[in-house]
Amino acid sequence: MQVLLPSRPAAGYFTLENRASTPLTLVGASAPDCQTLTLHQSVTEGGTARMTAVASLPVPAYGSVSFAPGGYHLMCMQPSGALLTHRGTENVTLRFQGGGSVTAPFAIQGIGH
Repeated sequence: MQVLLPSRPAAGYFTLENRASTPLTLVGASAPDCQTLTLHQSVTEGGTARMTAVASLPVPAYGSVSFAPGGYHLMCMQPSGALLTHRGTENVTLRFQGGGSVTAPFAIQGIGH
């Protein structure tokens, strides 16, 4: 998680790998120190950059999807706790279509790290 300012949303960046022979569909995420954690994508249309919410994101079999600045990312609204200290980790749970989930620690960094 990258926290920009204490009172502003935080963004989550990572690479999601699917090592299975069947495709997966990411449908949501949650974290203890985010009031809401949603899937977003940065897009540029007509020279204007904006963010848009994404309801789901396919991850191909034996493939990966990158969550990086300027593309897909997790958007944490109203960060609290450890996210405000810019130190430690935050456990993020990714939810998939069909009911599966995985939880992984995300390193917390302030902007510019």
